[in-house]
Amino acid sequence: MSTDDIDSSDCASILSASSSSSNSSSERRDDLDFDGPLIKLSNFYEASRPFNLTGKSFGELPEATRRFLVEMELYPAEFANVKEFFQALLDIRCKRLEKLERTLEGVNRAIVREILASHARMGNHAMDDTSRRVLGEVLQPEWRGHLDQYVEEIDALIWLDMTARAECTPRPTYEQYMRERAETVEGMTEFALRCLQNALDKVKMEERAQSFLEKMTLDGFNEYGHFIDAGHLSDTASVFEEEPWVNISEHK
Repeated sequence: MSTDDIDSSDCASILSASSSSSNSSSERRDDLDFDGPLIKLSNFYEASRPFNLTGKSFGELPEATRRFLVEMELYPAEFANVKEFFQALLDIRCKRLEKLERTLEGVNRAIVREILASHARMGNHAMDDTSRRVLGEVLQPEWRGHLDQYVEEIDALIWLDMTARAECTPRPTYEQYMRERAETVEGMTEFALRCLQNALDKVKMEERAQSFLEKMTLDGFNEYGHFIDAGHLSDTASVFEEEPWVNISEHK
């Protein structure tokens, strides 16, 4: 099965469906609509929990949230002005998104390779039970866990914004904060899909390169593109092993 036979919609569909189980093979096949359009982002990933930090003091926040704010040097902290405060929040969002991309690289490649391995075993676009278990019990939870952590960090920044502007007038409403949160989650999901697509493209390129090198070797070339000539002295030194050594200095 060639890597050209799958695309990011395959991966997205599998991430969505691999955790669900069914008894019949036909039902399992229907779960994976490989020929259909990319599933809607809202169905691809949803925040695992609602925002629940409203009105809490720093000491009442979850330990992971407190640790994140302290590590990012956001609490306790003093900013010269409002512009500096919001710039700090924006910079952290960008840096954490970059970290998410690096973190997803490994699990995305594992997802792609697991799909390819299943396709190779099955000979078509169907997923075998082995790959379903790996995807549903190992890779999908790991993938979701990275996105959940990012959402938790975004929640921490929302809490900080709410707290900093608690006494300001006017200030954003709770609904405005939640609308921004939903937009952030959707943007993160789209970003994660692009990362998955990039992993797929990299795997395709690597396998094409490997196939090309193997073909070159079969055609008589080495990995550096040099022709392997059986008659070259460096490749046929063994034929001279039984010949007497010639001392050039003896020949006047």
